[in-house]
Amino acid sequence: MDKSTPDTRNHKSTEQRISNSFAIFAKFLEALTNPRDDGKIILIMKETLGQCSIKYFALKTSSFFHDMVNEARSVIVAGGTMRPINEFIDHLFLACGQPEEKLFQLSCNHIVPADNVLAIALPSGPQNIEFEFTAVNRSNTAMMDELGRVVVSLCSTIPDGLVVFFCSYDHLQKTYTYFEKTFVLNKILAKKKIFMEPKRSSDVDTILTNYTKSIKNGTGGLLFSIVGGKMSEGINFSDELARCVCIVGMPYPNIGSAEMVEKMRYLDSMKLKSTTAGETAGRAYYENTCWKAINQSIGRAIRHRGDYACLLLIDKRYSKANIPSKLPHWLANSFHQMKNFNETSNALQQFFVRRSNKPTSS
Repeated sequence: MDKSTPDTRNHKSTEQRISNSFAIFAKFLEALTNPRDDGKIILIMKETLGQCSIKYFALKTSSFFHDMVNEARSVIVAGGTMRPINEFIDHLFLACGQPEEKLFQLSCNHIVPADNVLAIALPSGPQNIEFEFTAVNRSNTAMMDELGRVVVSLCSTIPDGLVVFFCSYDHLQKTYTYFEKTFVLNKILAKKKIFMEPKRSSDVDTILTNYTKSIKNGTGGLLFSIVGGKMSEGINFSDELARCVCIVGMPYPNIGSAEMVEKMRYLDSMKLKSTTAGETAGRAYYENTCWKAINQSIGRAIRHRGDYACLLLIDKRYSKANIPSKLPHWLANSFHQMKNFNETSNALQQFFVRRSNKPTSS
């Protein structure tokens, strides 16, 4: 039993915050001892003094990897969502002076059978309105109406849990508000209970618990979430928690942010290899940052051999010919670029009909 008084607990909490602050400040000072060209100091000014911040942003990642690569007999970098892989080769190995002929790549199939996964690029909705969720189009009401029709249809087709990732909290909030105004939420609620990723990290467990309960009791659930947010990393939506994962738009980082400007400028000055002919190293980094976020979110759904799920990439830009090369090797083999929503709807229905008579095993 905790016999401490409220005053004692508050004092300990204050001490912990102070200790954490000093640790962060010490790491910042340590970063300042790095060579000048290895990073930049970024000062973020706000109208309120307490919201201003200063941080060290590493540019030359090979500096932190150099000793390991050159002193170890071998180095293995392993992961399930590492594509596009060229960035690891360029920035971590070639930049450390390692010859390309010493590098070996191995891509394996997933433990999950190929017919347990269905990945689809969806360029348009039921009324053939094309999706292109760029920053300037995210408030396009015709596109939001079409997205609403897609989500309502999915709620009728997808059993149990449906997770829909948006590229930013702002985009999610605007879409949610519009769905509420146009009664799309009412149509969804007739099929599944709605949950939304919270702004506060302390609320994540409560949302996940309630989402899980809704699915376990047969009500079903739709979870609106953010790519790169609190629920796209470290949380597993296995089995019925995510029979479908959707990604709305492409989560490109802010190309005008201080970090992205400096990183792209640095990479272009280094004249590193690029993934595509005619593409600068900085642009390749920008593209890869987007795809790593996508692959990280996709990886939340398939967690064991008996698991199964479908994955929808909702934007016409996912219909480009080079898209399969950006996806994890195991997923590229199950990727389909559909011509219209009818094809997608039929494929989804057939997928779950095939799965309905197959037991799920861990």
